[in-house]
Amino acid sequence: MSDTPDVIVVGGGVVGTAVAYFLAKRGKSCVLLERGRIGGGASNAASGILSSSPGSSQYSRLAHRSLRLFHELAPVIREESGIDIEFAECGDLTLAMNGSDAIALRGLTNQLSTMGEEARWVDSDELRELEPLLNPAIPGGMYAPESCRVNNQRLASALASSAQRYGAEIRQGVEVTGLIVEDGQVAGVMERDGPLRSGSVVLASGAWTGAMDRWLYGERGPSASRIPMVKPVKGVNLNVQPSNGSVSRIVHGSWGILVPRNDGSMIVGATVEEVGFDTRVMAGEVQAILGVATALMPSLSDAEINWSIAGLRPGSGDELPVIGRMPEHANVVVASGHYRNGILLSLATGEAVADLLDGSESESLSDFDPARFF
Repeated sequence: MSDTPDVIVVGGGVVGTAVAYFLAKRGKSCVLLERGRIGGGASNAASGILSSSPGSSQYSRLAHRSLRLFHELAPVIREESGIDIEFAECGDLTLAMNGSDAIALRGLTNQLSTMGEEARWVDSDELRELEPLLNPAIPGGMYAPESCRVNNQRLASALASSAQRYGAEIRQGVEVTGLIVEDGQVAGVMERDGPLRSGSVVLASGAWTGAMDRWLYGERGPSASRIPMVKPVKGVNLNVQPSNGSVSRIVHGSWGILVPRNDGSMIVGATVEEVGFDTRVMAGEVQAILGVATALMPSLSDAEINWSIAGLRPGSGDELPVIGRMPEHANVVVASGHYRNGILLSLATGEAVADLLDGSESESLSDFDPARFF
């Protein structure tokens, strides 16, 4: 690789590694810089749920595209990287916790069906057949068979390894401290050991991306306003080892989720808090998660807790991703703000950013344009 790569990607979560993967696969010289370890932030603390979004909005189309890419590329990435990301089409049950929930959820099921989505209502008897360990008092739920799951804690590493196979350079433990700006143009990044030049820069640092606008705009940037481009949203997940069996499908109920893993463990979660960059796991958060989890599946009261982890999801000021060129700086692209769907949207985002840097501008990304925050 030359001393001046085509692209520097700042951030080694699932989005940054997906960008590096698609760029390298297209023959672009690429250096990815991660200040910690690959996939060690929000990507590590996610649940790994892949559920398409109904409708025809740009967000829905991005989600549908990404889910198709997972189907196409999961075996390819395994072959390229030697890492099994445990992609599985397992289906998703959204549970009605009471009679009022059942009425609302039946209506949503009918609405989705008329939109062409695969969704159907299951009554309590069928629910017991599908998932015998769920609480027998639950009156029913909506079943979406096309939903999938992936081991999010392997995904970024797999993408990084695959990107390396195509020539990308992956550097961990490198903190980017700013951008090189010469005559109003961005020429690379500054890191602790000095400048690193490139043709373009992709900012994909999750929740930390929001403050990077100051490198370009100072106090004129969104992070100096009340509506930041990207902000941290804390979420806590647990991994438990059930003593009496697991579920086979993703389960949503109340605000809780249950996600099975191939090793027989289960992800249970997840909280949502705006508390800045606080990644502590608090006793009350664990208690709240376990309370919902055991209400969904009573036998989890005997489960062993394997680990608990807090991640900082990259939320945005309007709850839409931030994908596109920075105003006044066409060679700086942002890829962040995916909130709770970073795993799902990672592959389509990587592809979309590679398209942008190939010169393929698309109106299908207009809703995600960073310019909306300026």
